Amino acid sequence: MKFEDILPINNVMEFKQKLWFTEYAFRIRKWYKGEKLGPVRIDAEITRQCNLNCIFCVRRIYKKDLNEESRKLEMSKERWIELARESGELGVKNWSISGVGEPMMRQDILLPTMKMIKAYDMFGELTSNGTLFKDNHIKEIVDIEWDSICISIDGPNAKIHDSLRRVKGTFEKATRTIKRFVYWKKKFRSDLPTLTINMVLNKTNYKKLPEMIKLAKELGADALFVEPMVLFSSIAKHLVLGPNEVRELPEYIEKTRELGEKYNILPTISLVGVDLEFDEKIAKKTNKAREILIQEAKKYKDPLLSIPCYAPWYYLMIRADGSVLHCGEWEEPLGSIKKKSLREVWFGEKFEKVRKVVTHHKLPPSCDKCRPNVINDMRQIRRSIMKGSDVTYLQEEILKLIQENTTLRRRLWAALHNKKVDVNELIKCKQELYKIKTSLTYQLMKKFGESRVGRKIKKLFGRYI
Repeated sequence: MKFEDILPINNVMEFKQKLWFTEYAFRIRKWYKGEKLGPVRIDAEITRQCNLNCIFCVRRIYKKDLNEESRKLEMSKERWIELARESGELGVKNWSISGVGEPMMRQDILLPTMKMIKAYDMFGELTSNGTLFKDNHIKEIVDIEWDSICISIDGPNAKIHDSLRRVKGTFEKATRTIKRFVYWKKKFRSDLPTLTINMVLNKTNYKKLPEMIKLAKELGADALFVEPMVLFSSIAKHLVLGPNEVRELPEYIEKTRELGEKYNILPTISLVGVDLEFDEKIAKKTNKAREILIQEAKKYKDPLLSIPCYAPWYYLMIRADGSVLHCGEWEEPLGSIKKKSLREVWFGEKFEKVRKVVTHHKLPPSCDKCRPNVINDMRQIRRSIMKGSDVTYLQEEILKLIQENTTLRRRLWAALHNKKVDVNELIKCKQELYKIKTSLTYQLMKKFGESRVGRKIKKLFGRYI
C-alpha cells in the first residue's frame, strides 16, 4: 500500500473505510452466491499479559490470574510468524494487534510477526498502552513502514489517565512514546505509522474531549478515536454516562470536531455516524447492542441485508492460546489454530455453523457487549452491499467518476506540460486521483472482473478509468 499521496490522516481513514467496507461487502456477496473466500481482517491477541490494572478493562470479568495463565498457554513465536505468512497467501488485507493483554509484553513475538505482516504488504495496526516502548522498538517499527499505531490515553493529564489505568506514571510514558514515534518518523522522513490516541469515554473525561484534540496536536498525533466505556464489572459502574451526560455530550462532540478541523486532527467518535451526528440510541444502550443489531437487520426483507452481523464472513480473531473466534465477545471458541492451518479453521465446520446461526438472527447474550463502532461497521457494510446491487446508483456514480477522472487528467496534463512544473498542483491531483481509486464506485467496478457487466464497463469507460 502506497502512502505518499494520502496525507493528511483523514485520507488514510477514508482509504481504510472505503476499501475495507467495499472488500467486506464484495466477499459477503460472493459467500452468499456460494463462492467461499478467506477473511479480510485478523485481530490478533499476542499475549494476555498486562502491566496495568485499568478499572474498565474486560480483564475484570476473569477470576483467574491472566498473566500467569497466559505465560503457560501462549503460542510460540514461530507459529505466529507462520500464521502471518498463511494469512498473506489466503488474501487477508488487515491485521489488528491488540486484545486483552498488552502486546508489548511479548516484544520477542510481536516485532517479528509485524515484519512478516508487512512482508506480505498487509495493512498493520497495533493498539498499545504505550508504556513499554524503547527507542530501538520504535525505530524498527518506523523502518518497516508499519501502518498504524494506536496509543491509549484517557485524559489530557496524568491525574485523569493514571486514575483510570490505576498505575502511576502511565500518562508520562504513553505521551513520551508518541513523541518518540514522531521523532523517528521525521528522522526517516516517513508518514508512517499514523498515530492515533484511543480514548475510553466515561463520566470522568467526557467534558475533556476538546482538550484531547489539543493534546493530540501538542504530541504530534494524527487522530483521536473515542468509544464509550462498556461495563464489564460493577467496580466501574460509577463511570457509566448517565442521562445528563448523554444530553450534554453533543455539545462537546461539536467542540471537538471544530478543534479537529482547526488543528488538522481527525476525531472519530463511535457515538456518531459518518456525518458526525450524535446517535443517542447507541449512547443509551451501551450494553444492549444485541437488540440494536437484530432490530436493524429485521427492517430488510432481502436475506442478505437482514443478516444482523457480517463478522463471520470477513473477520477472524486469534487469541494468545491459539483459540479462534469470529468475534471478541463470542464466548465459545471455534477451535484452535495451534496445529491446524488458517485455511482449515476458516473453512471448517464450526465457522460454517456460526454463519448459519447468525443468518437466522440467533445472536447470543454476549453480543450485548458489542462495541458501538462495530454496530456502525455493520451499517456501513449493509450500505455497501445495497449500493453494489443498485444498478441505477452505479450508473450515476460511474458517470460522476468519469467526469472527475477526465477533469483531473486535464489538470495533470496542464501541470506537466507547463514550462515550470507546478508541484503543488501535481500533489493535489495525485491526492484526488487516489481518492477516486479508493472510492466505492471504483472498487465495485474492479470487482466486476471479467463478467458481462465488467466487459461492457471496460468497453464504454475503459479509457477514462
